[in-house]
This record gives sequence, structure tokens and C-alpha cells, in this order.
Amino acid sequence: MSVQSQPAIAEYTYPRGWFMVARGNELEAATPLPLTFFGRKFVAYRTAAGEPVVLDGTCPHLGAAIGVGGTVDDDGVRCPFHHWRFGPDGRCNDIPYSKIIPPRARVNSYPVRELNGNIFLWNDPEMGAPDYELPDMAEYRDPNWVKWSLVRKDIKTVPKEIVDNIADKAHFPFVHGAAIAEFKNEFVGHTAKQYAMNLHETLAAEPGGGLPSYATYHGPAYLLTFLDGPYPAWMLICHTPINTEHVAVWYGTMVKCEGEMTAEFLDVAANYVELGKVAFYQDVQIWENKDPAPQPLLCAGDGPILQARAWYSQFFRPRDSDAQQVAAE
Repeated sequence: MSVQSQPAIAEYTYPRGWFMVARGNELEAATPLPLTFFGRKFVAYRTAAGEPVVLDGTCPHLGAAIGVGGTVDDDGVRCPFHHWRFGPDGRCNDIPYSKIIPPRARVNSYPVRELNGNIFLWNDPEMGAPDYELPDMAEYRDPNWVKWSLVRKDIKTVPKEIVDNIADKAHFPFVHGAAIAEFKNEFVGHTAKQYAMNLHETLAAEPGGGLPSYATYHGPAYLLTFLDGPYPAWMLICHTPINTEHVAVWYGTMVKCEGEMTAEFLDVAANYVELGKVAFYQDVQIWENKDPAPQPLLCAGDGPILQARAWYSQFFRPRDSDAQQVAAE
């Protein structure tokens, strides 16, 4: 009797999870914001109550880009071509020249979160509800912290190359000038954690000084790092695929004021943010110019890169797949 093998599980083109799509201050109540991510168009806007909405950006009528020249009207967004209006649920609820609205006149509406000054969209090829949440940072609302304002840079790379850094111990001294005294990884469920004691030339208080960092991926594209240096800081790096060859990457840092929020401290905090940006763009320069390495040639001392990739693969498979649980363990 022959044994039939199970069919292979096809991977998604883009991972499931929360992805940044804009800073909160980019989203106005009166004007829709056109977006392009995951190889397709979206449109984002705010309702009269200020709630962010993200819809598919292509009108099902005749294919116009809703966000380019469209208008926000009565909690919906109108297509610039024939002024069909789509509500927050994605349904067309008004056609100016027709009392009859076709049943299929709708676009997809996506789960959205506004957290810590930024807008996030839930991407899921299965169109399921979110199965984890991003952390809400109390520090963002604390007047003793200088808030971040994330800066976007679009680069030619693939997300997997960015996520590798969570486990890539060996690159620190060569890219960042930071010897590593300690380095640990932990992969649990939707989180991937890294603890490192950096002897960091760029961010430490003194040359060769210690800089403990605690980095956590919350899902496939939201990396939050606490830097316990001379000025406690939270660093946020988000990345979202634009298409299969390009990724939008955002970077920002919040810095804590231990005393009075003076002009002198604000200058110090701004300098600290710039130093963090220097360290971040050291990675960006590598990502922009390297070729993808789907089967890397690794050696002892590289760090658990393959384990990180196994963890990351869970977001490319149906959530009822055994492979997702195996990858997360």
C-alpha cells in the first residue's frame, strides 16, 4: 500500500501581521492619503471623529485611484472619477447619479490601529482578524520623554534580509563598531527577542563603554528596542513591503529626560537621536546594496539566523497550519 504525501503549503507573497503605513500627522480629516504597499493601492483617511480608515485604493467602478484627487465626505471617501462614495466598511453608500447601488460596489476595509503617533494596517492574505496586538507605549504620552517622529526611507531589499539582524551577532563590530560582550535570542509565538551588551562606539557614554539593548520584534515588521545608555531611549524600526523588491523602512527614537526639559537637554536628545540614526543607516547601507541570500553560507559565531528565519516563516503560512506552530517554538 502506497503512502500519499501531504501537499506542500504554499507561502504567501507578503507576510501576515501589523505594518506601518503612515505617521499619524500625515493623515488629515479633509484629504485622503494614497498609499502603495504589498504591490497594490490603498487609500487612507480620517472620519469626522478622527478615526483612521484604510481601504483598497482602486475603485471597482472603472479602476480609478481613489486616493489621488478623491475627497473625504461624511465619513466616507469619494472617487475622483465619478464620485462614488465608500464608507469606513468599504461599501459604496452613494452614487450621485444613481439611486441603485450595485451589490458588488465595495472595496476591502482593513483593521487599523493608531499607536504612538503612527498608523498601522493589518495585512492578512486570508482576510482574518488580528491575532496579536502591538504594544501601546505609555512613554509616548509621558512629558518626560522626547517623542519620536519616524523618518521613512524606501530601499531595494526584501524583508527577510532586515529581520536577519535580530539574530546576526557577527555584524555588530564590523558595521557598527560595537564589540559584543553578551548576546542572546528568544523566539516565542509572534515575538523574537534579542538581548545584547554592546561595547558601542556610536551610542555608549564613553568609547568602549557598555550599552545594554533589549530588542523585540512584535510580529514580522515592528522592532522595538530599549537602549539603557546614558540617556534611556526607545528605538522603533518598522518596515513594510512596497512590492516584491522594495521596502519602506521607518526609524525613530524617544529619549527620556531625567531632570528638567531644558533647551540644553533637547539639544542633547536631538544629538542622541542623530547618533542612533547613524547606527541605523549603517544597516540600511548594507541592505540597499546586498543581494538576497535565501540559502546563506553560515559559520560558527554568526548567530541563530536560521532559527530567526524559521520564526519569521510562520507569518507566510495559513494560521491553521502546523508549520506555524513549529516555526514559533
